[in-house]
This record gives sequence, C-alpha cells and structure tokens, in this order.
Amino acid sequence: MSRLVPLVLLFKGTARKMSVSALRFVTPDVAIVDVDTEVRGVSAMPPGVMLPPDGVLRTRLQQVFVKRQGVWWIEAYHNVAVKADSPDAGPARNGTQK
Repeated sequence: MSRLVPLVLLFKGTARKMSVSALRFVTPDVAIVDVDTEVRGVSAMPPGVMLPPDGVLRTRLQQVFVKRQGVWWIEAYHNVAVKADSPDAGPARNGTQK
C-alpha cells in the first residue's frame, strides 16, 4: 500500500454500527449527543496505524446540535479512537461522560 491510501479503499466492504450512548438537551435548541462507533471488516490500515486484535475499529463521537428555524444542524463534533487495551473499550454507559 502506498503511504497515501484513500479512505475509500481502507473502508471498502466494511460495516459500520453507530449507537447513541447519551443525549442531553442543554437548552430546547441545543443538544449534545455521544455516539459509539464500530467499524468491522477492515482488512488493512495505513502505515503506523494498528488494527486492534479483534479487528474492530472503535471511536467515540461527541456532536453538538443547534436548532435554527426548526432545522437541526451539527455545530461541532469531536471524534476520538478508543484503544483496544483501554478499560473503556466497550460501549459507553447511557448518560456517562467519558
């Protein structure tokens, strides 16, 4: 594989599962959503990135939604990898902040 592997090739044939682990309304027009993500079926990773022993990539995504004129928009998000050896490697518990 070349050093610049297009993401489409890395994730071709994979399956992604996203689960909302927490939803909090800060105001009626602002919501914070925590999402646990798993990607299965990844066959190769770019140089320097290790595939976990179980072959499942896990991330935690936090999104801030803002409602404007009746439409919800993603205002901000932050996505982090969950390391396989982390005690938090499983899904987040509902309502907890990780």
